[in-house]
Formats: sequence, C-alpha cells, structure tokens
Amino acid sequence: MATYLISAEKTITRQEGDDADIVMIIPAEFDMTDATVMFQVFSGGVAFIEKTPTPVLQVITVTLDAVDTKGYKGTKRWELQVTKAGKITTLGKGDFVIVKELIV
Repeated sequence: MATYLISAEKTITRQEGDDADIVMIIPAEFDMTDATVMFQVFSGGVAFIEKTPTPVLQVITVTLDAVDTKGYKGTKRWELQVTKAGKITTLGKGDFVIVKELIV
C-alpha cells in the first residue's frame, strides 16, 4: 500500500442546518479497495459529526443532513481517516466552518 501524505490542510465551509454532500477524490496511488472510511467533525475535542461513507472507486461522498450542523455555527475541525489491512491513514483534515443560517 502506498503512503499518501497530507500536502496541506483544507477548509470546508457549509451553511448551518443545510443538507449537503462533501465529495473527496482520493489520488490513485492510495488504493481504496477494501478500505473503511471515517469522517469526523470536532468541537472542543468532541466529535459531533461521525460518518462512515462507502468509497466508490477513488471517490468518497460524505452526506450531511440538516441536523448534523444545526446549532454548531463557527469554526470546527474535520478529519478523514481510512483503515485498510489494519493500518490507519489520515487522508485529510482542516477547518470546518459552519456559517450561520439566515432563514430560520
């Protein structure tokens, strides 16, 4: 298995209380066959979003429901980990900005 290092942190911005997909394309040198994926968003060191999307080839789609971000406006932290053959690799991380909803 190739090693894929995080070249730079990425900021993800979403509207509070919206349904949204986050689509990540994983470079081909990191084989996603038989991989287990975990996407988490943390506030104060506690995960308030935890998703385990199933990769399709090299594409990971994290589906967020409105309830996932409701009441969490502000800047949080996210991380995407992949487990394959018992080895854990962090493929991405960065700030997760939740913008206050305007229409309530």
